[in-house]
Amino acid sequence: TEDHLKAHHEVELVDWSKVLHLHIKRTLTVSELREVLQETTNIPAEKQRLWKCCSRGNHTTRAASPISAPPDQLVTEHIKSVVNGDAKLFLQAVAHPDESLQRWQPDDVLLFFKFFDASKQKLFQIGTAIFQGTDTLRDVVRRARAQLLPQFEGEEMDFFEEIKPSEISVHDDTKTVDQAELQTGDIIVLQLCTWKEEKTFPINHAPEFYDFLQHRVTIRFRDYCQPAVEQFSLDLHSKSSYSAVLCAIANHKQSQDPSLDVEPLRFRLWRNSSHTDLPVERALEFSANWTLDDVLLLNTDVLYYEALSFEITMLETHHLFDIKCPFVAKGKVLSVLVPQDSEQLVQDTHSELVRKLHPKFQTQLSLCLIRGGVIRKVLDEDSADSELIKASESRNLWALLPIQPEENGHTTMEDGCYLEGSHCEPDKVRTSSHAFRFFGEPLMIKVSPTESVGSLKKRLRAHFRDEEDVDDWNFRMFDLSKFPKEVEGALEEDNMSLEAAGFWGDYECRFIGMEHPDKHRHATILRSSEKAIKIRS
Repeated sequence: TEDHLKAHHEVELVDWSKVLHLHIKRTLTVSELREVLQETTNIPAEKQRLWKCCSRGNHTTRAASPISAPPDQLVTEHIKSVVNGDAKLFLQAVAHPDESLQRWQPDDVLLFFKFFDASKQKLFQIGTAIFQGTDTLRDVVRRARAQLLPQFEGEEMDFFEEIKPSEISVHDDTKTVDQAELQTGDIIVLQLCTWKEEKTFPINHAPEFYDFLQHRVTIRFRDYCQPAVEQFSLDLHSKSSYSAVLCAIANHKQSQDPSLDVEPLRFRLWRNSSHTDLPVERALEFSANWTLDDVLLLNTDVLYYEALSFEITMLETHHLFDIKCPFVAKGKVLSVLVPQDSEQLVQDTHSELVRKLHPKFQTQLSLCLIRGGVIRKVLDEDSADSELIKASESRNLWALLPIQPEENGHTTMEDGCYLEGSHCEPDKVRTSSHAFRFFGEPLMIKVSPTESVGSLKKRLRAHFRDEEDVDDWNFRMFDLSKFPKEVEGALEEDNMSLEAAGFWGDYECRFIGMEHPDKHRHATILRSSEKAIKIRS
């Protein structure tokens, strides 16, 4: 019915899966069918005009001709030529009863009209009209505008024909209906000529909108800083460039809060990991050749957006290093922008990080190359700039970690691993088994499986002696999942190796801790893991 047409805002005439479906007997007459339709659609039988709809060679289904059979004729006899599983009909409601009984002239053409509203970025089906083959297209547009779009009376209209979902063409308005080869069931698309010059609309031309409908994809967006929260969804062209996606994000945010001054180029995008449902460790590279298809090929419809303090175009003249700061920035990745012509790239990168964080970390933090969860290299002032650039171009991740060179000046991973450490104390507010909270500055200390318990105690006491007298503190093994309700015995055997003491190994919850003598204050813990670094999420 015409109601189904008006509810359809896509290409083609209608979505046939969403129309009225009737099961009829083969003995049903035309008059009986009209009575059934009157009951189901509330359209009086005398005001109904039925049209057969046929499939065309271009795989579209359009109205072909009206059913003008006598009332007592069987419906199946009149539409048997188009019955192939299901018969498709279009029910037109006419204004006057006598219109439904008018004989159809061979020269008459029924055209369906759509209107592309650029201000709403939407297609609207606005109705139908009958024309003769001798009418010019200019007359067709004039009559359609007067009957179907009276609010735009006097406005110039562009005229297109929807040949098939992937093809829309323009006609010379001086031609007649016959010369333009228009036939019953053809779809005409109208739009205001003035909208073509309007720059505020994302799409301001009907052919471009049809191309968008053919390549439309729905992308779910999340804020990089809140990766678990679904923020909004946008319909985008699958061939959208990086800049086009950023503009869509900015337009959406501007529409949500008009007071914001959102600059599209101050965002960048991150792909979603199908394994973790979180952002991958590297941002998507800003490139003129990048399209949304590059992400869709990876079977994901999620993108993360990150607000930047600089325009992303600056990457053409600057190096951008993504550096994870697990201890001083809660594990987030900080973006560091350093000029490509920098003569001291490593030092400048480190200085920029320290500036973003806090000057107090300047002597405590080192740039470390992380690959496969393992610290592969620790950079110092003498490291070559090429090492930083080469590793970053290979999409490796750098981390800023509190690692100090050992006494011999080496910071390799050949004889041990670095363990994460944190301060914690019982939390009197919480009552769960994890009733503790972390406080103070984190630490990282290098250990080996053959190191003795006594040696680790000595080094830990030396590390914390400046903060508090820890000489009387007890060393204990414990399971974080049971802390602080259950704590294992004290580590008394100073000559025993860490491996023999049961601390070494791939234990997710095994810890060694320094316990305050009153047992109600705080403790310092080290996570046990074979990995080079274990970053707590």
